[in-house]
Amino acid sequence: MATVVNAGGDVVWVSRFYSAMYWGKCRCGIFVGISFVQGYLYFTSNNKDRWSMKALVIFLLIFDPATSLLMAETIYYYFVVNFGVVEALETIPISWVIESESTVLVTAMVQFFFATRVYLINGAIDALPLRWAAPALVFLFALMALVMGTVRTALLGVWSLRSFSLASYQTLATIEESCALMSDLFASTCLCYMLAPPQLDPMKRSETLKAMFIFTINRAVLMTIVQIGMLSSYLYAREHLYWMPFHLCKSKLYTNTLLAMLNSRSGGSFRPQAPSRTPWSMPMINPTVKESGGTVGHSMLTSEEDVAPSEAEGNGSDFPNLPSSGRS
Repeated sequence: MATVVNAGGDVVWVSRFYSAMYWGKCRCGIFVGISFVQGYLYFTSNNKDRWSMKALVIFLLIFDPATSLLMAETIYYYFVVNFGVVEALETIPISWVIESESTVLVTAMVQFFFATRVYLINGAIDALPLRWAAPALVFLFALMALVMGTVRTALLGVWSLRSFSLASYQTLATIEESCALMSDLFASTCLCYMLAPPQLDPMKRSETLKAMFIFTINRAVLMTIVQIGMLSSYLYAREHLYWMPFHLCKSKLYTNTLLAMLNSRSGGSFRPQAPSRTPWSMPMINPTVKESGGTVGHSMLTSEEDVAPSEAEGNGSDFPNLPSSGRS
């Protein structure tokens, strides 16, 4: 069986060193199919979204599958093109470099998206002090992770596999993953706080908003596990590729969680529903029929206070039309 010098300078079996890359590639392949299904559902049911949102989805649907193709090309380079060439096993092909940078870009774009959601939702309900402070921190951590990841990727293009054990590479990787983790945690914490029941009138909280609150918590737990898993596995065994399964699933999970959130919206956006009425208080009305002056859903509201802010109506927004918290 062939051997290779790993990142720590030790001679190890090829199967032991590259097995994490291979199995990570096999297992993350299922997420590619899910991404395409989520993308199809998005474009067939969210025609009212703005062009910027559709452009983001197209970007993710291009770069996310590309990471899988690039990693497949990397494995092909190692074990087909250069089969039996031990020297090639110690190099880093350009396909791996591009795959790493694509993952960094997908992660950053999704985190930038959630930074804008924090800004817009907080502007609608005024739950957090200083409207710009919270999203600015989310954006700043995401930007730092993007910069560190880009520098780390550039170094991969000129280094070999032994670079994984270098102090400079370890520092860049640790800062990158830590900043990405902080961005996700801070964004999820802000969204959970703003969508929590004490922040909104229970009568004005639609089922979609409740689902979004649960989804935000689940996404925070999932992405925290991935980020911590990747960082801890790298720091624990720098001379091995145990962190590769987390890395290969990273962009897929970011893409799928974002598309799942967008596809869970009712009618293309999160909109609070009208308070439910008992059958004897008002006859049943077809909610799809429009009346003069607005939709029937508005005519069913008990008062003007239950109507969502007018500036958020009909603009294809992708964030909930949340009622004002009443703060001055």
